[in-house]
Parts: sequence; structure tokens; C-alpha cells
Amino acid sequence: MTHQHPSYLSDEACLRDRIGLVALRLSIEVNRMRALRGDGREDRFAGVLMRDRDIAALCADLIAEPLPDTEALLRRLSEAELQHAALCESLPNLPLVERLAPLYGLSPAETQVFFICLAVAIDPRLGRVLAYLQEDMARPFLTLGLAQRLLGNVSGGGLTALWPAVSDEGG
Repeated sequence: MTHQHPSYLSDEACLRDRIGLVALRLSIEVNRMRALRGDGREDRFAGVLMRDRDIAALCADLIAEPLPDTEALLRRLSEAELQHAALCESLPNLPLVERLAPLYGLSPAETQVFFICLAVAIDPRLGRVLAYLQEDMARPFLTLGLAQRLLGNVSGGGLTALWPAVSDEGG
């Protein structure tokens, strides 16, 4: 899932690039959580031992390099997102996966939520990272609270609009 200079010769290449962006975003939050909790912690979640160093190694595997510091990851994510957008804009036809957000009128935040969920469905290792970030191995999926942590800086809002949609009163 290395994020390099992509060439979207196929829908799969674009999807791999999107999964790489998700891996970067999750790695940033792992670094933040490790900094807040203190590195070197070991926890048992539902009988499963989860060490900070294990999740750091998993993130390093996902981004295909040793886990850099948060600032380096933030720069890399920003550059990768700009590259991805520029490449998509240069294509005569958007890859299939990129056509879904405009087709359904998704906001930028909703689009990010969609891609995180899709990435986790494709690569279960990302679910382990989500479970770690929620300190609950029974939650290897995205929750709205975690989405807010991961995407609080996504322009265009949209996350607060998700709450009514999933509440009892929502439609």
C-alpha cells in the first residue's frame, strides 16, 4: 500500500492509492495516541494482547516504511492527497471508485468516511488499527467518534451532518 506517484491505468490502481491514503491517516492517529498515552504500553483487549510497538509495526507495514513522526506523516498525507486530486483531475474519465462520491452527492468528510470503511473491508489489517485506536478489539470498524478524530480537519464539514442520519430520528 505504498503511496507513490500513481498512474491510474486501472480502477484497482486508484483504489490502492486511496487505501494508502487511509493507511497514512490512521498512522497519524496512531502516532498521536501513542504520544498521549506514552509509548510502550501493553493492553489486553478481549484477551488479545495489543502492544504499541505491534501497532506501530503494523502501520509501518501498511505505509511500507518505518513509522515516521506525526509532522512528517501530516506532510506526506497532504502531498499525497494533492497528488491524488491532481491526477484525478488530469484524467479524461474518473476511475469508477472516484465517481461514487459525486454520484451520491457526498461531502468531503462523507467521502473520507466511505473510503475508510471501504479500505477496512478490503484490508482487514486496517480494522486492527481502528480497534487499537478505540482501545477495543471488538470494534475493528469506524465509529462516528473515531471519524471525528480522524477527519476533524477535513474541509467542507459533513461529519456533524452524519449524526442525524444515523440517529433514531434520522432518515
